[in-house]
Amino acid sequence: MTGQPLYWLNQIQTDSHHQVGDKAFYLGLAHQQGYPVLPGFVISHDLFRDFLEQINWGGAFLADFPHSSLHLDVDNPQQLRAIAHQIQRAIWDTPFPEEWQDMILNAAHLLPPSALLICRPSMSLASGSD
Repeated sequence: MTGQPLYWLNQIQTDSHHQVGDKAFYLGLAHQQGYPVLPGFVISHDLFRDFLEQINWGGAFLADFPHSSLHLDVDNPQQLRAIAHQIQRAIWDTPFPEEWQDMILNAAHLLPPSALLICRPSMSLASGSD
């Protein structure tokens, strides 16, 4: 991993946009401009990509999933369900590294006692070169 693994919303800068995605980036900007935004952090694109690369994708169909763009027939719900099930199973079967769990839990403990912890996945793989 090249960048930092976690980004706090109140510290997100323009150069970290590609690491945090649009939603977190704009929440960070809103917070920095004085709008009321709940304190929080996001997992970086690099950390998420590293996790995807650890997954045993099983069959040849998903073997290069972290680096590919799947071409799907969006009008075929059976195909979409089958692919979604394969992806979900591969992710659930992959242990999340303990040091990452500790890092995320430690960050969560830094949130104010009254804060809610919301885990909202937002999958957006960066386009362009890394």
